[in-house]
Amino acid sequence: MVCCRHVLPAASRRRRRRPRCFWPRAVGHDRCAHLHIREVLHRLFTGAGFSVQTAPDGHTALRAARRHPPDVVLTDLDMPGLTGLQLCQAIRADPTLSDIPVAILSGGLQPGDPRAADSQACGIWLKPFHNNDLVTAVRHLADLGHHLHNITPAHCPFHAG
Repeated sequence: MVCCRHVLPAASRRRRRRPRCFWPRAVGHDRCAHLHIREVLHRLFTGAGFSVQTAPDGHTALRAARRHPPDVVLTDLDMPGLTGLQLCQAIRADPTLSDIPVAILSGGLQPGDPRAADSQACGIWLKPFHNNDLVTAVRHLADLGHHLHNITPAHCPFHAG
């Protein structure tokens, strides 16, 4: 999982900390592919001015988010421990984390999949995606900041449902 927040240009800095991201990666039969994706996303978001923290699986990501709440969580759908959907649901169920924007990357969800709406994710991006589009979307989520998700989907401007 990647947690992100972007850095403001020097002229507009107002004592804001560097944005934080978490990116949990899957392990197992395609560990190398997930490791590569995690490294690419780490470089992509770091280069775009984000502070990035990674986690090896969904459980570790949830513990890390509880220790140091991020500005945005970016997670893969398929991970060991907790899937991206389960991680999002666990974040929504935790009162200290429930308002954190969560975005899910997926190669397996199809548009209209009811699991997307059930996850209460702010957005789901289908692979393949353009890097610039993903950075722009995550930057927008970071700018939007923490917001309600547990009352109705309409509270989240990026609701994935």
